[in-house]
Amino acid sequence: MNAPSFWRGAGIGLVLSGIGAIGYSAFAPMLGAGVVLRAVSVLIAAVLVAVQMGESGARIGRLVVALALVATASVLVLFDPPLSLWLVVLTMQVWLVRSLYRYRTLGSALLDAGLSAIALAAAIASARHSHSVFLALWSYCLVQALSALIGTAREETAAVPEDDFGQAHRVAESALRRLAARA
Repeated sequence: MNAPSFWRGAGIGLVLSGIGAIGYSAFAPMLGAGVVLRAVSVLIAAVLVAVQMGESGARIGRLVVALALVATASVLVLFDPPLSLWLVVLTMQVWLVRSLYRYRTLGSALLDAGLSAIALAAAIASARHSHSVFLALWSYCLVQALSALIGTAREETAAVPEDDFGQAHRVAESALRRLAARA
């Protein structure tokens, strides 16, 4: 399990922003700006979900998360709503995966939802003022990287007393982790 880090998230965001901007510049003249923006947004969401899955260390649900992302993208392509709805739905998907795999309390998940909304607002504001795909993606990913500062499940877990029950609890959790790692 890789612990989430702001600097790691910012670095990944910088790379994604560069790739997204280059992809947009290369393919927008051929395919149209709207199609390429939608494709870039799906790519960014998929990478952010994959990074979250890697950070969580959990093996349970990876296939379901991947299928959910493919299903979401398929529904978006099928119905082709406005770009703003694409961005909201994909941001919600990234938030949902992060919340399910990282947080144990509703408060942390809601704080992360607010952070995701701010990330989307920052990206939209940056795009409107700068007309730069790179800056819009960078703003989005940079604010999303701040989610590493929200308490993780390991930090939020209440301390188990150091008695026989506490020891049995730790042994049982360790056994469950080993079983999940094999699956």
